[in-house]
Amino acid sequence: MGTTGKFPRVTCNNITGRVTELNLTTPLDSGFLELSGEINPSLLELKFLTHLDLSLNYFVHSTIPSFLGSLESLRHLDLSFSGFKGLIPRQLGNLSNLQYLDLGYNYALSVDNLDWVSSLSSLEYLGLSGVDLHEQLAWPQVSCTLPSILELHLVSCQIDDNMIPPEVHSNFTSLQVLDLANNNLNHGIPPWISNFSTSLLELDLGNNFMQGEIPHFILEFQRLKKLDLQGNQFHGRIPESIVQLKHLESIILHNNSFSGPFLSSLVNLTFLRMLNLGHNQLNGSLPETLGFLSNLEELYLGNNLLIGLLKTIKTKAAALIFNKFVPQCDLGQCWMHWQSLMHLNLGRNQLFGEIHDSIGNLYGLESLQLNHNSFSGYVPSTLQNCSLLRFIDIGENKLSDTIPLWMWEMESLLVIRLRSNQFSGVITEKLCQLSSLLVLDLANNSLSGTIPNCWNNIKAMVVADDINSNPLQYSFGYDNNFDSYKQSLTLSPKGGELEYKDNLILVRIIDLSSNKFSGPIPSEISSLAALRFLNLAKNSLSGEIPKGIGSMKLLESLDLSMNNISGAIPQGLSYLSFLSHLNLSYNNLSGTIPKSTQLQSFDPLSYAGNAELCGDPLTKCTMQGESQQNSHHVDQGDEEDKSHFYIGLGIGFAAGFWGFCSVVFFNRNWRHAYFQFLDSTRDKVYVAFFLMVKWFSVKFRSGLPAR
Repeated sequence: MGTTGKFPRVTCNNITGRVTELNLTTPLDSGFLELSGEINPSLLELKFLTHLDLSLNYFVHSTIPSFLGSLESLRHLDLSFSGFKGLIPRQLGNLSNLQYLDLGYNYALSVDNLDWVSSLSSLEYLGLSGVDLHEQLAWPQVSCTLPSILELHLVSCQIDDNMIPPEVHSNFTSLQVLDLANNNLNHGIPPWISNFSTSLLELDLGNNFMQGEIPHFILEFQRLKKLDLQGNQFHGRIPESIVQLKHLESIILHNNSFSGPFLSSLVNLTFLRMLNLGHNQLNGSLPETLGFLSNLEELYLGNNLLIGLLKTIKTKAAALIFNKFVPQCDLGQCWMHWQSLMHLNLGRNQLFGEIHDSIGNLYGLESLQLNHNSFSGYVPSTLQNCSLLRFIDIGENKLSDTIPLWMWEMESLLVIRLRSNQFSGVITEKLCQLSSLLVLDLANNSLSGTIPNCWNNIKAMVVADDINSNPLQYSFGYDNNFDSYKQSLTLSPKGGELEYKDNLILVRIIDLSSNKFSGPIPSEISSLAALRFLNLAKNSLSGEIPKGIGSMKLLESLDLSMNNISGAIPQGLSYLSFLSHLNLSYNNLSGTIPKSTQLQSFDPLSYAGNAELCGDPLTKCTMQGESQQNSHHVDQGDEEDKSHFYIGLGIGFAAGFWGFCSVVFFNRNWRHAYFQFLDSTRDKVYVAFFLMVKWFSVKFRSGLPAR
C-alpha cells in the first residue's frame, strides 16, 4: 500500500494499483479550503475502497448519499464535522465490514430509528455526537448488540435518564471508551455502565446534571485510565477507594461540589498524568509528596478552600494551576524547583514579596499568570530568558519602576497584561516590534509621554481574524498533549470586567486607560482593522479623533472619555457597524454628532461633558451650528457616499446574527430548543453555524468545557 506522488491523499494497492483509501479531510491549518457540493455517485466505481474520510468539509446543503451503503469493502467511514443534513440513510447498515463510523458533529443530521446500527457486526468505533437521539429510546439496546464495539461517542445527543431502562443487558464486554458528555443525565452514574467494568478504559460523563456521590461500583473499573465527571453536581467526599484504580492517568472532577480534605492518598496513583480538582469545596493542606508524582503533566487545584503550596515539583508538570487558594506567602526561590513548567497560574492569591530572579530558570514557560497578588519591586530581567513566553499576566500587583525594554523585544509575546500596578515612564516604539500581539493591557498605571505612532507594524491587529492562523488557538485554546488546559484572561473591554476563555482567540484589545499619556491619538492606530476594543480613557490626550477611524471595521468598543480631545466627531465613526459601546464624554468635542442608526442609539451620557457638541441623542443644534458642521465635514474630505450607511446596516445585522449563533453554540439548552424551532429554516442558519463548529472542532475532539 502507498500514496501516489501526484495525489498524496489517495492510497493505492502496490500490486493491483486499485484505489483503497481516500483521505479528503480538511487539515486544520489549511484555511477555508473545504470540499463542498454533492458527493458524486461515480465514487461507486472504487469497488475496492476500504477507507473514506470526508471529515471537516463543507457539505452544508447535502444529505449523506444512500449509495455509500453499496461500498461493500468499506471499513472506515468518517463524515464528521462536515455539515451534512437530513436523515442518516439506513443503507449504511449494509456495510457489514465497517469497523469505524463517525457521523458526529453534523448538527442538522437526524435519525428515524437506529435498527440499522445492529447490522454492523464488525463495528469497533461509533461516533454519533451531535445527532439528536432524544426520541430514540432503544439506543442502549441497539448499541449493546454490537459484539466488537470498542468506542462509543454520543456527546450532545440530548440523552436523558428516561431513555435508559433500569437494566441494560449487554452481549459484549469489549467496550473500552464510553463518552456521554454534554447530555441531560440528571441522576447518578447509571448502574448499567458497570456492565463494562472489566473492559472500560475511559469514562466521560462530563457536563451533565448528575447528582449524588460517586458510587461504590466505580471500584469495579480496575482497568480505567481516564475518569471525567466535570461540570456536574456531584457532592460529598471524593471516595478513598478511587485510589485502588491503579491505572488511572487522568482524573477530571472540576466544577462540582466535592468537599472534605484533599485526598492525600492520590499520590499513590503513580501513572497519573492529569489531576483536575478545581472549582470544588475541598479543604485542608496539600501533601508535599504530590510534587513527586513523576508522570504528572497537569495539575489544577484552583478555586477550592485548600491551603499550602508545592514548593518542590519534581514532576514533568506542564501546567500548574493554583489560583485562588495559596495563603500569604513569599515564594522566594521556589521557581528554580519548577523548571519543567509550560503553564503557571498563581493568580488571585495572597503572594507577596519580589518576583525572584530564579523565575528565569523556567526556560519552557509559555504562559505566566501572577495577577491579583501583592508582588512588589520590579519585573526581574531574568524573565527574558523564558524565550518561549507568549502570555504574561502580572496585573493587579504592586510592581513599580519602568516597563523593561526587553519585554518589547520578546517577539513571541501575544498577550501582555500589566494593568493596575505602579509602572511609570514612557512607552517606546519598540512596542511595535511585537507583530503578533493580540492583547495589550497597561491600564491604571502612571505611564506618561506620547503614545507611539507605529501601530501598523502589529500585523495581528491589522489583519482581520483568521482563526486557523491565530496562534492562540493552539497555544492556549487547545494542546494535543493535554486534555483540558485552556488559558483564561480577565479584561475590561466595555467598562466592566469580563473573563475570556473559550473565546479568547477572538480578542484584540488595547487598553491604555487611567495613565498620564499626553499628545494626540496617533493616526496609525486607525490602521488596526482587526482591533475590537480600544480604551484610551482618563489620560491627557489632545488633538482630534483620527479621521481614518472608520477603517477600524471590527471595533466593538471605543472609550476616549476624560481627555482633552477637541474638534468634530468624524463621519467615519458612524460606519462602525459592530460598535456596541461608545464613550466620548468629558472632552472638548464640538459640532454635530454624525447621523446614523449606530451613533444615535447610544445613551446621551456617552457624549456628556462636551459643551459644544449637539445633535441627537443630545439637544438639537441651531441651524448655524449645523451649517458650520456640514461645512467642516466637507472641508475635511470626510463626507462619504450614503450607500456606506446601508452597507453598515447590513453588516450590523450580520454581526448581531453571528453573536446570537455564538450563544446558541455554547449554551446546550438554548441550542436544543433553537434547532427544534428552526426545523423549517435549518439550512440557512446552518451555513453560519457550521463555520463555528469547524473552528472549534479540536475542542470537541478532546472533551467539552464545563458549563
